[in-house]
Amino acid sequence: KERNTGGFGFRNREKYVFFEIQPDEHFYGLGQKGIEIDRKGYAFSTYNQHIVGYDSPLKTMQVNIPFVQSNYNYALYFDITFPGYFDFGVSVQSIWYYMSEDGVMNYYFIYASSIKETLKKYLWLTGFPPIPPKWSFGFLQSRFGYRNQTEAENIVNTFSQKNIPLDAIILDLYWFGWGNMGNMTWDRNNWSDPIGMISNFKSKGVKTIVISEPYINVSSFNFSFADENKFFAFDSTGRTYIFQNFWATPSSLLDLTNPQAQVWWWEKYKNLLNEGVAGFWTDLGEPENHPDFLNHHLGSARKVHNIYNFLWAKTLYDGYRNDFPNKRIFNLTRSGFAGIQRFGVVTWSGDVRKSFNGLKVQIPMLIGMVMSGIPYHNSDIGGFTGGTTTSELYIRWIQFGTFCPVMRPHGHNQPLEPWAFGEDVEKIVRKYIELRYRLIPYIYTYAYKTWKYGETLIKPVLYEFPNDPQVYNISYEYLFGDFLLVAPVFINGQREKEVYLPLGCSWINYWTGEIYSGGKTVQVNAPLDQIPLFIRIPSIIPMAKFKKFVNETPDDTLYIEIYPGDVEFELYEDDGETNGYKRGEFSITKLKCQKTNNFINFTIDGARGIFAGQVDKRCWFLKFNLIDKFDSVSVNGLTLEILSDSLKFLSSPNSVWFKKDEKILYVKLCFDISIQIDVKIFGVDVVVGMKDDSEVNLNFQLHQNYPNPFNPETIIEFELPQDLSVEILIYDLLGRLVKSFELGELPLGKHRFKFYSHDLQSGVYFYVISAGNFFDRKKMVVLK
Repeated sequence: KERNTGGFGFRNREKYVFFEIQPDEHFYGLGQKGIEIDRKGYAFSTYNQHIVGYDSPLKTMQVNIPFVQSNYNYALYFDITFPGYFDFGVSVQSIWYYMSEDGVMNYYFIYASSIKETLKKYLWLTGFPPIPPKWSFGFLQSRFGYRNQTEAENIVNTFSQKNIPLDAIILDLYWFGWGNMGNMTWDRNNWSDPIGMISNFKSKGVKTIVISEPYINVSSFNFSFADENKFFAFDSTGRTYIFQNFWATPSSLLDLTNPQAQVWWWEKYKNLLNEGVAGFWTDLGEPENHPDFLNHHLGSARKVHNIYNFLWAKTLYDGYRNDFPNKRIFNLTRSGFAGIQRFGVVTWSGDVRKSFNGLKVQIPMLIGMVMSGIPYHNSDIGGFTGGTTTSELYIRWIQFGTFCPVMRPHGHNQPLEPWAFGEDVEKIVRKYIELRYRLIPYIYTYAYKTWKYGETLIKPVLYEFPNDPQVYNISYEYLFGDFLLVAPVFINGQREKEVYLPLGCSWINYWTGEIYSGGKTVQVNAPLDQIPLFIRIPSIIPMAKFKKFVNETPDDTLYIEIYPGDVEFELYEDDGETNGYKRGEFSITKLKCQKTNNFINFTIDGARGIFAGQVDKRCWFLKFNLIDKFDSVSVNGLTLEILSDSLKFLSSPNSVWFKKDEKILYVKLCFDISIQIDVKIFGVDVVVGMKDDSEVNLNFQLHQNYPNPFNPETIIEFELPQDLSVEILIYDLLGRLVKSFELGELPLGKHRFKFYSHDLQSGVYFYVISAGNFFDRKKMVVLK
């Protein structure tokens, strides 16, 4: 809340707004940072800046977004382009403030039922991200750099010969030639037939992505036209400013705040798209070199600095929309500002050092970017600069990259292809690339959820388990979708790792099958070929068959990993390439599991919706895990024969196979996609946990009071996961405590508290429950 003494302040052109910090309050978001995800106790500026070779937990980097979330279920978005400064209790422990160095202090207050919902409302306000092309979720290979056509062709051919999946090759500045920045055309001395090369790659399922920068060398054949038309940033005299030694040559910065410059610059990208280029890599967009004395069409360098890359991204997005309205954009970019997500960008974390510390800081960075409204973020797998990428560092970064929105190795002065470190490493890397491709149906569904609802693929543990008091600053593990918990290894030589498993469900180790109850830290083995990975129970995870590239074959066969319980998953599908999804050209298939004492009902609804390339029939391989025994299986009322071996199972269209030793029940079904499939498993016993698991596995939960609004009484219900001392507090809308109730120690389980409003006036109030380390609040209305 704003301070009662007045929340605003001024000093010269600076504007300040101050807020009180509650004792148990935490803060999140604010862009790309290597620090822990809770910003409380930190202070930092918001000036986009490029830092080469970093591997420490930096507070200010390339993407600064003035959007902050609180675990009190509110958020603030400061709609100001000027750089500023945040202080979360550093100067005064009980106060946080934001300072903008100029401009008008505009901000939006967002309140929701949960911290996750505040992000969704922010995305509604600033723009939901479009769905990226499906191929962009495959493996993208990059390096600084492939110097000529022959080298690039050899790389793509080697992937093909080794049968390692690949969806794109990314070309650094050698495609236009060293010293030719701004030409935006191929260096024909080293790329004799680029159009033929691109076509050849495409026939193998491999897309071509090229880099571009917003600086134009004086020697470029595009410089004079841009200079004559005042398309460059200029000094106080109005003359084009020339950087005398930028990337080894004199150059000038395009003024991409100028609409005419935007139109002219877009034509260069349009030509490349017409040649077959599939996407772009936009580099140096902070801008990397941007003195304060420069001026632009929209104003001073300080005013436009943080939104420069935003406007560059908008230029490309608008160009696609106008000239290629049915083509999805791919724009890998290094900087940004609030709202840039609506232009379809994929951000990456810049020129990270080749070190385990460099890897470590990527994890809170990824989580923090999602909490800042940037759902598609990634890093240079293996590290970019400084030192040497070891085989172990490469493996651990590949493992982390498998569970990032985009999977992309990139580095300088060192090969980082899957085979670069020998056969043993290649084998491990191949395993993770193949796992990535098998997870595409699961991953791609969240691309739809992000566009439609703001439900992201990468989820802070806090978002899904807000009532667990241990998760407010979990910065080195996260959820990948709803059902996978990832805890990357980032210490050289580490072969064991402690992982916190959130309270409220059981978890199974992906590699070993060990089951753990939630709400505790476990020590797990982490051999070099394994990333600590846990599956939430219950869960449904759709997977694809092996492919050499994402769109190699239609998904006429899907494999569904099922950990029984009451759970559902809505599988999303479209053509993967066009913007038809915006016109409703997609399908949703609902998968639902219900479990009672000795019975499982699994339903596959008929697909809702149609799109180009949709399959008519599909074979489903259902894998029911943790099945100790069962009596029979029926499909749409017909009892299926239980087959004795895998060969008979695979050769039969609708069949059942039980691997009793592994506690796995396989059910194969081949049906038209429009038909609802109802699978019933009778007399089933499911392995539910370790011997020390409690039969009662309650989460701490505070329910909405009922009735609401109310007068004179209402019921407040809550659940305790263990015996705890409980206090209920009532606050008015101004945050003043009006009532408190000491309930003493209550046993584990469900509880009801009757509250009377006799001495309260009509209005909005908040009821807060405090139980040990647990805490939650909800809103209620007294209506007299």
